[in-house]
Amino acid sequence: MKHATRSVFTLTLLFGLVFLIASLYLSYHHQPVWIAGGIGIAFILLSYLVGPWWIEFILNINWDSSRTALPARNLEFLQQLAAEQGVKMPRVAVIKCAMPNAFTFGHVPGDARIVVTDALLETLTPEEVNAVIAHEMGHIVHWDFVVMTLASLVPLLLWELYAFLSDELQLVSLAAYASYWASRYGVLSLSRTREYYADQFAAQVTHSPALLSSALLKIGYGMAQYASVRKADVKAKKNVRLARLDGVFGMLGVSNAQPSLALCGVTPDEAARVIRWDLVNPFARIYEFSSTHPLIGRRIQALNKEAIAQGQAPAIPLPQHLPLEWSNFFVACAIWAAPWVCGFLLLAGRFLFHHSDVRAIIGLTLTALLFITWVLRIVYRYPAGFAPSQVRALTEDTKVSDMSAIPVRLEGEIIGSTGRFSSDLMFQDSTGMMFILDRQSIPGASVLMADKAAQYAGAKVVIEGWYRRSLRPYVELSKLETDDGRSHRSYSCYIQVGIAFFASVGIFWITRW
Repeated sequence: MKHATRSVFTLTLLFGLVFLIASLYLSYHHQPVWIAGGIGIAFILLSYLVGPWWIEFILNINWDSSRTALPARNLEFLQQLAAEQGVKMPRVAVIKCAMPNAFTFGHVPGDARIVVTDALLETLTPEEVNAVIAHEMGHIVHWDFVVMTLASLVPLLLWELYAFLSDELQLVSLAAYASYWASRYGVLSLSRTREYYADQFAAQVTHSPALLSSALLKIGYGMAQYASVRKADVKAKKNVRLARLDGVFGMLGVSNAQPSLALCGVTPDEAARVIRWDLVNPFARIYEFSSTHPLIGRRIQALNKEAIAQGQAPAIPLPQHLPLEWSNFFVACAIWAAPWVCGFLLLAGRFLFHHSDVRAIIGLTLTALLFITWVLRIVYRYPAGFAPSQVRALTEDTKVSDMSAIPVRLEGEIIGSTGRFSSDLMFQDSTGMMFILDRQSIPGASVLMADKAAQYAGAKVVIEGWYRRSLRPYVELSKLETDDGRSHRSYSCYIQVGIAFFASVGIFWITRW
């Protein structure tokens, strides 16, 4: 979940800053490397001990001691699964959040916690919720809390070796530095592996890989509509509508369809078109490489293999080998890299042209190039011309990326905000759901806007913004207007131009050209 991830990241960053200062101090005073290593291990252990408490505090989690928040069918499944696996029944909480998701945390399996959002319960069928719960139980049974904590020690200790040996054994120090970066991505790779492992666990204990596949399809790509699955007074006309949807759910391997969000008439072929981006866009590989989670399309591919191993037909058949679509990849990469190259030249040029007679002119030229290329990147990422579209049509586009966006206008409803400290929103139209990023380039502004964002829940809106795709599809907000006259705008792209100007001038001044 986004807020849990942000919380852990913030906690790690805070401890990392303290660790960095302590390391610099010990290095300056020529203290033994084992002291810094011991401090680093102590910080990791402290993070491990304090982390669960910190997440509970940030998300304001109230544990369901009465065991009434989770629907009875899901609670019964969780209790039975815990008993079968020989682990203590995890504490459970249902939190209010418009983003359908679930996560688990703790120290060891004996004190594990599972948190699901109310949007997840509203969005998935009870069987799909069970599959998601089983995935979280997979993390608990596999001791992933401990595994990932131990893995995180490796980059830290390698950094210490680099810092303390830089003045003595330069070759070893250089190797430690290279190993540090390799280990960071190794930890991310391990995290992705554990996700696949938890997926496999869920597929095996539910005996239906298709359930988790369809849940991932809804959660990751918004191929659903938000509605309540917990209403006791389901009317007869809803049952008639559900009967017409049985074929669709059957094709996706979902049984006992409830009035949650039907997949809007999605067939496996249509689902495969949405997943195709994960398989053919080169940016997808780059985003996954630096992520803790695999691409959803690749997770569904793995679940398809598990289905075949269980003697079942894959819920969403996907081709195994598709050629990558390079189209605008190299242009987008060049535009993204240009400011970084100019910035590097501006920093390095101070030494390269130290004795040049035209040193000041070179510095001013590089500063201008840095600002110009930075602005060109902003212009490229924020194209003009908002055109009407729908969620389903957007998610089928395979050329879009975080760099190459599509300016769109969407009409639909705001489901709610994604958290009490966030101004981001969840939106739905007649074809699906979409995460709306209210990008705030000013630090802390998102928290200040959170209360206002929550007030848009349930409102009919017209949204203008830029459709992008990284690990999941989203729209970066430009303007939001409600049917009752309220409005909200984001000025992030203009703020970024200002940041580019002041950063360019600041680098020029700091380097004393």
